[in-house]
Amino acid sequence: MSKRFSLNKPVIYFLGHMFLVAWTQLLYSSSVLLLPPGPQLSLAITHLFSSIFAGCLGLAVALLAYKVTPLQQRREMLHLMGIIGAVATCGIPFVSCGLIDSWWVVVCVSLAAAAGTWLSVAWFERFAAQGVRGAFICYALTSLLGSLLCLLISLCPQPAGIVCTVLLPFCATFSLQVFRSPVSDQPESSAVNAAPTAERFSYRQLLARTPMRLILVAGIISFSLGAIRTLQLPVDPAMPPVGEWAFSLVTYTVALAIAGIFAFLSYRLNQTIAFYIAIPLIALAAILLATSTAGPGLANSSLIYIGTSLITIMVWLLLVDTVAIRGVPAAWCFGMLSAIQFAGTFIGQVFIVLAGDNRLLLAMVVLVVLLLAALAVIGERRVVSELSGQSRIEARASRLCDSANLSPREREVFMIWASGHNSAYIEQSLNISKNTVKTHLAHIYSKTKTTNREELLVLLDEIEL
Repeated sequence: MSKRFSLNKPVIYFLGHMFLVAWTQLLYSSSVLLLPPGPQLSLAITHLFSSIFAGCLGLAVALLAYKVTPLQQRREMLHLMGIIGAVATCGIPFVSCGLIDSWWVVVCVSLAAAAGTWLSVAWFERFAAQGVRGAFICYALTSLLGSLLCLLISLCPQPAGIVCTVLLPFCATFSLQVFRSPVSDQPESSAVNAAPTAERFSYRQLLARTPMRLILVAGIISFSLGAIRTLQLPVDPAMPPVGEWAFSLVTYTVALAIAGIFAFLSYRLNQTIAFYIAIPLIALAAILLATSTAGPGLANSSLIYIGTSLITIMVWLLLVDTVAIRGVPAAWCFGMLSAIQFAGTFIGQVFIVLAGDNRLLLAMVVLVVLLLAALAVIGERRVVSELSGQSRIEARASRLCDSANLSPREREVFMIWASGHNSAYIEQSLNISKNTVKTHLAHIYSKTKTTNREELLVLLDEIEL
């Protein structure tokens, strides 16, 4: 791999995420776990409870974020979540064939959703340590491989498919630690959980450092997704035809790929473009649904998948920036994102259950909440621009520090110096003397073959990202 696209960790370090992706898709979008005659409980009710459990656990993860070590290092909790996920998955076939009362499917799916939320946040912590470009590449690759693995398992005989699905949460758990060692992971844990501690940041400070409006936009969009997808659920909760859910999975994967490409291009050009593309797409999906007499079709599904995925990925990328630039714990950011998204999904599900098949009302409400989302994005443009500009400066500065072989202290001085602050600010920030600052700057100029700040900034601008 070329230097331009080099990663902090090899791609194999992140491949375990595909097990989590495959497990989630098999759990919610396939009939692999369903044995005849199939569950007799409403799918809408099941999804409601799974959203509640997943959202509550996401909030718990966020509130505990700065009082615990990174989730990927909490071995006992990771193992517990893997066990809960596997046991809950194993229970679904027993419910579907009638050996266990149908209400147990709610318990199984809810516990699986909660375990999946914890594991997702733990994996996002690992991605965040890569920086935006590395995180996106690894996330996109493992998501695609996870979809392919899901299709492969679904083609196996059903007993083998059930066994593989039950094992997936274990694989997603233990693969988080396959490449761990006390020495090799220390830099990563420092990067992921840098600075924020209970003594330094209060919850109010964490909220102030986090782009909460953008997370709320993701939650508002999740309302639309929850309502429209609940309307798309079959009336008969029996096993869906293989071709039907396989086609839905392929549609979702293609939509996710398209959204990912648009999100990354928008991130490099202008982050707000992603929001102004996604919001009209979701509005169009709602309008098409309201004006059609037939059931939700391919156009509706594709538009809603692309729109919601585009906003989710963009917010996710900006949160990776937040972790790196503002020193906010990754678990806090991604836990809050999960909690608010599931809260939005739950409200959308409740709305459609209460409103019934009133598509015109659904379209009107979706359009109103999308307008609120657009207003929130407009109000947060300054934060988006700040994260974008600082992220690119940090990326260029980090690359220059590596190529010039700067010491850890020289790197700290350089990062502050390159961001436009003066030597007095460096003295105060790092608690060092004026002469020490001058010495560090002299070493930096020597190693970068420059003589002043202007030449250093020109060199920084010439670095390609």
